[in-house]
Amino acid sequence: MILSQLSRLLGKCQNIVAQSFPHYCLLCDSASHTHLDLCPVCRGMLSENRQACTVCGRPLATDTRVVCGACLRDPPPFSATFACFRYCLPADYFVRELKFGGNTVYARLLGELMADEIRARGVVLPQALVPVPLGRARLLSRGFNQSAEIAAVCSAALKGPPLDLTLVRRVRETVPQSQLSQRERHRNIRNAFRVEARAGAYAHLALVDDVMTTGSTVREISRALKRAGVQRVDIWVAARA
Repeated sequence: MILSQLSRLLGKCQNIVAQSFPHYCLLCDSASHTHLDLCPVCRGMLSENRQACTVCGRPLATDTRVVCGACLRDPPPFSATFACFRYCLPADYFVRELKFGGNTVYARLLGELMADEIRARGVVLPQALVPVPLGRARLLSRGFNQSAEIAAVCSAALKGPPLDLTLVRRVRETVPQSQLSQRERHRNIRNAFRVEARAGAYAHLALVDDVMTTGSTVREISRALKRAGVQRVDIWVAARA
């Protein structure tokens, strides 16, 4: 517990320093000369997820943006997935340092990278961003919700859409999805979320998460939002496995 608290404190200190002084690359320590904490050379190492299924964001070999076979056979409850990068180095390093290292400076980097890619790809903006919520126990242990941290930075960089942090709540603690098989993930997350009745006032929302693997979590939340009356749900993630 003490080590995790010290790690979170270090991450906050790094974030304060990053906002107060010229930007330096988090990978190579050189001056970035941009608004990012990432130099152009290291930025070029990121694998953009532009060859992907338009619905689930699954990386594809083809140059044409199409709907993958899995989504044609079993359409998910969400309409589209915007995934910035493929979950490989250095994007996976950023996610792990944020999620498990407590270094919130990486939330700033991922949120700004997400905003840059959204603008570059002309992604349709929703009425609000809804971060995937953590359970109470995990939130207390980690000290922050990494999805909410990324979403807040992205929202500010885009100058909207606003965050809605209370629309979806996790009402049942679950085993971390990373420890489970695909079939177990579906069972683990079932009925784990509750959506406020006011969700029906939204026509278009985007769920924000750090990484998407099987999509079980965002499927479950999207179903709940659609049942509550939301017409369109999109998925925004920093990285796609």
